[in-house]
Amino acid sequence: MKRNLIFVVLALLALPGWAQQQYKITTINFPGATSTNITGLNDRGQFTGAFFGADSIPHAMRFDGRSLAQFNPNNVFGDRRSFALATNNRGDVVGAFRDAANHSHGFVFSKGVFTQIDFPGATLTQTFGINDQRVMIGIYRIAGPALHAFMLRDGVFTQIDVAGSVNTVPLSINDHDEVVGEWDDGTTVFGHGYLQKPDGRVISTDAPGAGPDGTQFISINDRGQILGAFVDAAGNVHNFVLVRGKFRPFDIAGASAVSAQTINNHGVIVGIVDDAQGEHGFVASPVEREEEGQEREEE
Repeated sequence: MKRNLIFVVLALLALPGWAQQQYKITTINFPGATSTNITGLNDRGQFTGAFFGADSIPHAMRFDGRSLAQFNPNNVFGDRRSFALATNNRGDVVGAFRDAANHSHGFVFSKGVFTQIDFPGATLTQTFGINDQRVMIGIYRIAGPALHAFMLRDGVFTQIDVAGSVNTVPLSINDHDEVVGEWDDGTTVFGHGYLQKPDGRVISTDAPGAGPDGTQFISINDRGQILGAFVDAAGNVHNFVLVRGKFRPFDIAGASAVSAQTINNHGVIVGIVDDAQGEHGFVASPVEREEEGQEREEE
C-alpha cells in the first residue's frame, strides 16, 4: 500500500481452508521517532520506509545493511514530507516527496545520484517500485482526481493503466517485468487486485471472502508470490500471501493492526504493525520454507 497516505490494515483473522505459514517477527523503531514504517525490502536485508517525529511529518529512512538512518541525499527533502518506498538488490531507492510548494514528485537514488521523477504534464508523480534492471513504476495525475499508472524504462515513460479503470495504482514490479497493484472504478478505497504481464495482459483477482471492490495486490517477488489485502463484506481487512493459487493469511500475534508492504525472494515480509506500545516497522521471516513456495506461481 505504497501511497502517499499509507493505509493501516487491520489484523488478520484466520479463514477456513487457508494454508498457514509461521513467521519470526522483528520490530523496528527509528531512534526517537513516534512512529516507524517499513515499505520496501530487497534480498540483502536492506529496507526503506519513513519515520514520524514530533512534527508528525514523515521523513524517508533507509537501512543499508549496517545502520538505520534518515534518507535525505544532499538535504534535497529538507524538513518536508518524504517517503523511501522501495529498494532493489543494487541498492537503488525510489519514493516520493513534497517540494516547498507542496507539490508531489517521484524520485530515484541510483549510484549515488538523486534524480527527480515527474511524468510529463503531471501535477503529481510518485514512484512506487524498481526492479534490478532499474525499470520503475508509479502513479501520476494530470487533471481531476484520477490516478494513472506509468512505467519508466531507460528514461521513457509509458502509461500502463488497466483498461476500463478510473484509477490504476501499480505498487510493485519484479525482475520479470510483472506488475501488481490495484484498479478501481473511482467509488471505493480498494478495487480489484491485478497482475500485469510483460505483454500487457492483465489478470484481475478478487480474493475469496472479499466484498465487492475489496482486493489489492501490494507486492510481487521473482518467484511469483503476491502479497495483498482485502476487505470482507463486514468491512474487516485481511492480509494474505498468494502462492501458486493458494491464499495464506498473514498476521502478527498481539497486534491491533498490521499493514504488510513488501515480500522479497526469500519470502520475508516487511510492513507496519500497531500494538499497545504504538506503531512500528516489522520484518517477518518465514520459520520454514515450504516446498510449494520454492516454485514460481503457475500461470
